[in-house]
Amino acid sequence: MPDAPGGSPLAGLGCLVLAHENAPQIRLLLDRLTRGGARCWVHLDRRAEETRAALHLAGLPAGAELLPRQRSFAAEWGGFAMVEATLALMRAALAPPAEGAAGAARAPRALCLLSGTHLPIRPAAEIADLLLDGREHADLRFACAEPPERESLRRFWYPTLRGREQDSRLLRLVNRNAWRLGRRDLARGLRGMTPMVGSQWWCLTAGTARRMLEFLDANPWYARFFRLAHIPDESFFQTLLGAFVARGAVRLGPPSSYQVMEGYGPRILGVRDLPPAFASGLPFARKFDSRIEPEAVSLALAASGDPAAGAAGPGDDRTVVAGRRRRRGRSDGRMGGIVTPAAAPGKAAPLPDGLAPVGAPPAPRAGEILALIVARNEALRLPSALAHARRLGVDRAILIDNGSRDGTRAVAEAERGWVHLIDAPGSYAGSNFGVDWTNAVLDRWARGHWVLVLDADEVLVFPGSERDGSLRALCAHLDAIGSEALRAVLLDCFPAGPLHEMAFRPGDDLVAAAPFFEPPRLREEPCEHFPYVQQYGGLRERVFFPEADPRRPARFLHRRLYNLAWRLRPLRGAAWFRALAPRCSPNLTKVPLVRWREGARLIASTHMLAPMAMAAGQPTGVLLHFKFLQDFHARALDAVARGAHFDDSREYRRYLAALAADPQFRLHGPRSVGYSGPDQLLRLGLMRDSEAWRTARADAECDGGAPHVPARHALGAEGLAKEGT
Repeated sequence: MPDAPGGSPLAGLGCLVLAHENAPQIRLLLDRLTRGGARCWVHLDRRAEETRAALHLAGLPAGAELLPRQRSFAAEWGGFAMVEATLALMRAALAPPAEGAAGAARAPRALCLLSGTHLPIRPAAEIADLLLDGREHADLRFACAEPPERESLRRFWYPTLRGREQDSRLLRLVNRNAWRLGRRDLARGLRGMTPMVGSQWWCLTAGTARRMLEFLDANPWYARFFRLAHIPDESFFQTLLGAFVARGAVRLGPPSSYQVMEGYGPRILGVRDLPPAFASGLPFARKFDSRIEPEAVSLALAASGDPAAGAAGPGDDRTVVAGRRRRRGRSDGRMGGIVTPAAAPGKAAPLPDGLAPVGAPPAPRAGEILALIVARNEALRLPSALAHARRLGVDRAILIDNGSRDGTRAVAEAERGWVHLIDAPGSYAGSNFGVDWTNAVLDRWARGHWVLVLDADEVLVFPGSERDGSLRALCAHLDAIGSEALRAVLLDCFPAGPLHEMAFRPGDDLVAAAPFFEPPRLREEPCEHFPYVQQYGGLRERVFFPEADPRRPARFLHRRLYNLAWRLRPLRGAAWFRALAPRCSPNLTKVPLVRWREGARLIASTHMLAPMAMAAGQPTGVLLHFKFLQDFHARALDAVARGAHFDDSREYRRYLAALAADPQFRLHGPRSVGYSGPDQLLRLGLMRDSEAWRTARADAECDGGAPHVPARHALGAEGLAKEGT
């Protein structure tokens, strides 16, 4: 096998992961695989809302993609949904690359099916030698050769009830005798194919996987047959692969996975199970559970490390299982119970999802303040947002554009030299709603810089921000007090009249066009991630999510009853019960200004981050939010149609319902207040000043004139030439 470029031995391996719980361990598996160069696609059970939310908060490593909920299935043990989930992963992995992406180089050469409880037990180079050898690695057996206690051909003969037979004697009795009601003619049903069975977990070459999908598209009868089979995930792919083997079209290799069966399923591997697992020579093993056997997980990870690296020492950057105690405030990148690995010094991390600079990549000079915006069709607001960032003192802006078609890129091109455009051809939802893109771009170009991370409809204000260039003085002050971040609250702004009557044009002043806001009644709720407190309330909760207000008797009763029922252990794992949890309104806490460094990471946009340092009593800010312009209806329709926002765009569905109920929809009312500046927000208690920051502002004003404000095309012709534009 030729050496993989860039020291990534698993480049060319696509890992398909079926999972439903234990987000920290799923993240651990993905981290280990992607560090070796593999790409991963993850299917979460449609009912696993808590796991999905935890993965969104923790973020997926570069090279891993989570299938959106609308493409996922509610998988029952022994049901056909497991096959459907696997097929969805195969189609995602083999989909043609987006235009402009490095498709051929990134296309997987083999697809390895894993569960969320798998872990590699051999080094990445050995896994590559085993699985990327052009053979099909599967446990393949003739169904008729299975002993009767393993059901032999009965699983093909007659449909059975879904569910875990080990949990119900009645279910086991019904399923084991269902075949007596009448057998299907397998020769006719399978059209001459030999029934084959084997372990669900396999590794197929990409060519074989494509031939399987082509066969299934051309022969829908095959899937219909297996919908009426018992445990089809252990026979569907195996029977089809057996037909390929019989024709001499493929070569079989050893299986890809080790497991120890106990009763009706694999047992959780402990330390005593690892010697035979290692001796098997197979690349992966299951079933690991970091909550029950953490020592076994640690030993498996050690076995899969680079042998040349030696034993893990204090300076080792390998991914390890985090201790059971978490110390708040550590800036080591801990998320969801794992420690994320640091990038190798001097080595640029790969950009995910085909991210690529358009024109010259950013090359910030030491001390420059950056701004980063992820945008899609934001030509209406973007010029004003960029102008405000420049006035604050931002030296260089980075725009990550996700397929805009309205002139957004032209706005960036008009600011070339000050704005650097990054093309993002991938899925916004699949990138954890742009978080993965933001982390990758900032890791590549922003380490050591203060970064203002905004949406195109947000404008940052803070005490003293009315003075041009004040952001530089604020960043210097935060450096002086040992702070790495500035917290802000999101404040919705709106016009006086109906939204559809607005005539805002690109370049107009956002504050002048939508000058009203409603002073919010904020409440704080604790959060496990930095900044450890999240704020809710405000205009959108009152208008669009009234049931989320805890002062409402119905909400109070709902919360109390749900909390009482939560104490019943059988209910906690039920998807239908979790779906009854009281809903929250939009989160109003953001941390838009951070000094980016190694280990810095967004978890849920700028709402939640990996731990950063913040000084007690430091100033805070407000993000003026200009969502409500004349295009509000069209943007809500687009968000719902694409399903690209959190929770299947639930927030935007609420917006559409309100607009449908009132074509003259407006937000201005008796509670509305006209915005007059940062001092007004200080008086209302929406942001905080400090004596130290007031002194620093006064000193900056006395030290001579206006601070630096980047001019339009500040780099000039000479600077553009140096950057290769």
